[in-house]
Amino acid sequence: MASKGSDEKFQRHRRVKLCVFCRNNGEPESVFKTHILKDANGRVNCPVLRAYTCPTCGASGDDAHTLKYCPATQPTIIYSPGIPDNGVKW
Repeated sequence: MASKGSDEKFQRHRRVKLCVFCRNNGEPESVFKTHILKDANGRVNCPVLRAYTCPTCGASGDDAHTLKYCPATQPTIIYSPGIPDNGVKW
């Protein structure tokens, strides 16, 4: 269970308005502090990322993402009852 202090610290960080995508890509503070990456519903808010079209799946706008986060390239884990998991913990 998180302590009250860590909860308050988390809430403070949640209120900081900045776009991690733009900051990590070297955009100036005057750009990355004008918006957030995604809204509370997970829709992309960043104008730079929204304009990007994933070359793998064609997503852009609300569902935009970079190649690294493309759902079409993420591994799929399949669980089949009756097949031993060999002690793997998920």
